[in-house]
Amino acid sequence: MSEECVFCAIGEGRLDALVVGENPRALAFLDRHPISDGHTLVIPKHHSENFLDMPAEDRTAVADLAHDVAHNLSHTLPRFEGFNLLMSNGQAAGQTVFHTHLHVFPRMAGDGYHLEQKPKRVPSDEELRAIQALLLAGVPARSDD
Repeated sequence: MSEECVFCAIGEGRLDALVVGENPRALAFLDRHPISDGHTLVIPKHHSENFLDMPAEDRTAVADLAHDVAHNLSHTLPRFEGFNLLMSNGQAAGQTVFHTHLHVFPRMAGDGYHLEQKPKRVPSDEELRAIQALLLAGVPARSDD
């Protein structure tokens, strides 16, 4: 784990966090700058910079713990009406802490938070098929599975 990484410090217990769930490979804690009440971050305990760097066991552990957190939120928050899962990977995607983390944030009608984006343009079927062909032809084998 990285000495400079704040999430590594949390995962190692060197930095306090409001932990709400844990399994052997992942940790869930309340976000200190929440979008909504109950906004939780789920991290792998072992350092990885982003989703593409995570070993399969950590991907599974993070997903399982995020499911447990969402289930718990849905049964404990009085105004819970839904939730979003969000993971930003890379600076261009808005990642600011370079330790893989998944946001689980509860939603309520009228909470003022919007994820909807309108496309700049709608691609043609031909353009979509060309992208599909590129993706199918260029899929490398994963090294950890």
